[in-house]
Amino acid sequence: MRRVVTVCRTAIVAASLLALPTATRAQTITFGALPGAAGSAFSSYTESGYVVDLLVGAMCNGFILGNPQPAPYGGSSCSSATTSITMRVRRTDNGLFNFLGVDLATFATTDAGSASFAYAGFANASTQFASSILPLSGGFATKNSINTTSSIDDLRLSVIAGTPTSSFIVDNIALRQVNVVPEPSSVALMVMGLLGMVGVVRKKRKTEG
Repeated sequence: MRRVVTVCRTAIVAASLLALPTATRAQTITFGALPGAAGSAFSSYTESGYVVDLLVGAMCNGFILGNPQPAPYGGSSCSSATTSITMRVRRTDNGLFNFLGVDLATFATTDAGSASFAYAGFANASTQFASSILPLSGGFATKNSINTTSSIDDLRLSVIAGTPTSSFIVDNIALRQVNVVPEPSSVALMVMGLLGMVGVVRKKRKTEG
């Protein structure tokens, strides 16, 4: 009897702990394993449990660009017809995460100018946060998110090339995985079931006695 009660109590404590937020871990999409040849089209990339795909515009794989190399780039150096792009970031298991920041840069070959960056986070298609970044011109700069705590399942990064048209690089997308915890109702049902089990065992013990 005591053994059953002890096991049930342990299970109840464990179920209660499941309702508490658990530790999260940070990951950075470095684009360190970009496929294809230099200058080839960038379409989709998977790293550290996340997938990055291109929704709007055109980008290329840059093997001599990045912070450090390689990294995808866009603008006139990739496609003269593309003046803006939108990248989407999701977990491969469609789970939740936080957006911490990203490294951005513009560069010139035959062009010069700046680019404007914007980002937005969504959860179940509902906007959780959105922000625009002032035009950036020059080397890499780390841009931190205005909201590092809201849990999202969809991140959109957008770049609009400046005038004259600039080329731009996106690298080191910093994210933090959010662990899913059971709903309070599920935990309550689990605890109630275990308590009921203890009651049944005690009643049977009394009957046998």
